[in-house]
Amino acid sequence: MKDESPLGRLALIPLSGEFLDASVNGDVGRAKSLHGWTIPSEWFEETDLIKMRIEDREAAPLYIPWSLRAVVHCPSATMLGYIGFHSRPGAAYLDGLVPGGVEFGYAIFKKYRRQGYASQAIYLLIDWAISNYDIRSFVVSIASDNEISHRLARKIGFQQIGEREDPVDGRELVYVLQGEDLKRFIRVV
Repeated sequence: MKDESPLGRLALIPLSGEFLDASVNGDVGRAKSLHGWTIPSEWFEETDLIKMRIEDREAAPLYIPWSLRAVVHCPSATMLGYIGFHSRPGAAYLDGLVPGGVEFGYAIFKKYRRQGYASQAIYLLIDWAISNYDIRSFVVSIASDNEISHRLARKIGFQQIGEREDPVDGRELVYVLQGEDLKRFIRVV
């Protein structure tokens, strides 16, 4: 399945187990041959994340559609970053924040930042979740010192609802998008 923007600028392409395995093993040639994209070296440095998502996929096959996707620039066939959900909707750890909601994270590689790719990828991912699963509550947790991502979350319509301590990333501010703030994502048929 491929989620592509109306302008054809970006596509969110689910990353297969085979691609993740090649990536975590540093098999750059194999990873590139699976899709034909240019893949920046930053992707191959994300071994902890890749291992975690491989484990998540193996532990819960129903998670696979929610897992990592490449953010691909269609005209140049280049992987600009990645985006994906941390779990399936309704994960127990979100019950106190947004029952039935789903949390996602993303990264755009350094060379491609501040060009609108992150916001477009977020819109595409949210649109996919609404269109395919009627999800109505989204969560992002952003490192407290990442002011650019805080501005982006607020611009999209996320509201800060608290903060938490992440064992890996430290202090994070937690944002939610739901209710009236979600209306711009819902297609009128």
